[in-house]
Amino acid sequence: MSSIGRIRRIISLLERLQSGRRYNSAQLAEFEGVSKRTVFRDISVLKETGVQIFHDDTTQGYWIASSNSPPRTQLSFDEILSLLILAEHASKATHSAPYQLEARSAAQKLLLSLSESVRVRLCGIVDRTYVTEEPTRIYRKGDDHYKRALQAMDDRHRMRLTYVCQGNGKQESTLVSIYGVICHDNAWHIIGRSSLHRSTQSFRVDQILTSAINSGSYEIPPRFSLDRHFSGACRVA
Repeated sequence: MSSIGRIRRIISLLERLQSGRRYNSAQLAEFEGVSKRTVFRDISVLKETGVQIFHDDTTQGYWIASSNSPPRTQLSFDEILSLLILAEHASKATHSAPYQLEARSAAQKLLLSLSESVRVRLCGIVDRTYVTEEPTRIYRKGDDHYKRALQAMDDRHRMRLTYVCQGNGKQESTLVSIYGVICHDNAWHIIGRSSLHRSTQSFRVDQILTSAINSGSYEIPPRFSLDRHFSGACRVA
């Protein structure tokens, strides 16, 4: 399970314990589809974030006072998003990296300190963001287009792009339904269905000349996977 999957499970546990009812470890394990040992670990994570979890020795039940919540963070939305993307990338790495487990734990605690609406937004963006494992340098060109793409993806609105076509050097314009973003080859790429090409394409952000969020909405195909698509993505910009 990815780090975002673990975070969602712990958030579900938090919300269940805040419902006012008392649950024992067996009930929580059944609800979350995990072992009781995993439930105990998740409860420990919640306690480490500052959540006060009560336990009744007689009924073996756990609960959280409705007014109890983790401390709020002062980080910006973009700062939190960047940390979560890096933590999620670390969890998918095929090699062990220093502080990998600590990064996952920090991401879990960070998300738990946020409101439910912000958590849903962040998890939705992280789920559709992919970072390859090769070393990359800091590349700032096209930052405005990248941030606009994240906003469009978050709102599920199409994005109008004017870009330089890598194949022939000509300027082209298209309306893109964004399925995800990928950091690869020292640049961000927007992956989505292009109205011009009538297929799923990849656009290098640093080749985009202008961008604007369109009011039109769209749905991502149920079978689309950013991981599977990456190896065969066609780079048209």
